[in-house]
Amino acid sequence: MVASIWDERLAFSRWLATRAPDIRPLVKSFETCAVEQRADPRAKATSTETQKRRRRRRAERQKGMTLVVTSVVAIALVGTLGVAVDMGRVFIAKNETQTYCDAGALAASLQMDGTSEGLVRAKAAVENTGNAWNLGTTTVPTPTIEFATASSGPWIASPPTATGYGFVRVTATVPVTTYFSPILTQKTTQTVKSVGVSGQIPQATLAQGLGPYTVVASSLTSSTFGLVVGDQYDIQWPQFNSTRAGCNSGNPDKCFNQSICSGDQTAARKSTVWKVASVWGSGTNGYWGGSANSEIEAEVLNLVQLQPAPIGQPIVMTNGNKNAQAGILDTRVNQDGDVWSATVPDYLANAARNGRRLFALPIVDPSGPTAATVVAHGLFFLNSNGVNSNFYSRGNGNDGFCAVFAGSYVLGSQVSGVASIGSFKVQLVQ
Repeated sequence: MVASIWDERLAFSRWLATRAPDIRPLVKSFETCAVEQRADPRAKATSTETQKRRRRRRAERQKGMTLVVTSVVAIALVGTLGVAVDMGRVFIAKNETQTYCDAGALAASLQMDGTSEGLVRAKAAVENTGNAWNLGTTTVPTPTIEFATASSGPWIASPPTATGYGFVRVTATVPVTTYFSPILTQKTTQTVKSVGVSGQIPQATLAQGLGPYTVVASSLTSSTFGLVVGDQYDIQWPQFNSTRAGCNSGNPDKCFNQSICSGDQTAARKSTVWKVASVWGSGTNGYWGGSANSEIEAEVLNLVQLQPAPIGQPIVMTNGNKNAQAGILDTRVNQDGDVWSATVPDYLANAARNGRRLFALPIVDPSGPTAATVVAHGLFFLNSNGVNSNFYSRGNGNDGFCAVFAGSYVLGSQVSGVASIGSFKVQLVQ
């Protein structure tokens, strides 16, 4: 590289001498010096050594910068991993407390029945929820339990009355210890808050859960369709007899071979009973299930429906098989842990109950000889005469079946609902 530079300079000086003869002595001197420099190996060595030193210094500077960058990246990576560990623990705690709140709210909703006792049961259901947090090792401390008449609130911990309170909100707050985040935030704990809201949501139709009997409404404008909680109503009517003495609109109860239930004997129900006699007559007795024993057993014991019963729509009525029905009704009663209680309040107060004596049925308006329009769903309490009850099978084929009106029906619950009538499903709304 050095030789080529000197060659270029010599060539330039010679060309210059041809143009300016006066400077030829200087050019000659320059040529002599250039030849000596080009031939001197020390010049080449000096140039080579200089380049090597420059490369070494550059490499050393690069090594120092790499160490600095590596150190900074390592610190950032360790910090990021630490924060990720803390945030993972926070995320797990959030899931655990949310599960607790949701489960507690659902359990509480199943206990609410519009009474102060129902609110007490609802609070106990939340407190007895088995879910824990901190990887399942720690009990959720003192959850907040509040009630409302709507999913949007307002929320009250101790309502002045239980009437209409069909929604429950469960709030849980827990402190999660952090180990790496304090390096950045200087906080050693992270507060995690979860909220679960559940309520009894009305259902317009039920594909499963209704028994194969009906109760006739006496008023299509009343909030309870004329039914009174605690009264006995025919869920299947006695044998109809249109030729029986006194059978007319003034004495509709005389149109049956056996006595009708006490709740249907009231003056307010007289027109209802006459409608049963005049519209249904001998073709229908209030039953809408199957006739085969296997069908009846599935409908009464397992609440398997042969047809849906949407509100506002008709259902097809059938005669069924009363003898088989009676024995299967008694079987359902005897499956309950409480076969002694005669009233709904006594039954609900008995911890031995399991809900088998509670029966959800359509409430209907007779619309034809073998048809009825569903106007609502309701919950009814089956009668019992004690251990090994034969309350329904002790009669004969002419007898009707009676049950006590208990209020609204909540799927999966062992109590009636908050509303006075209807069918409801417990669901999370937040």
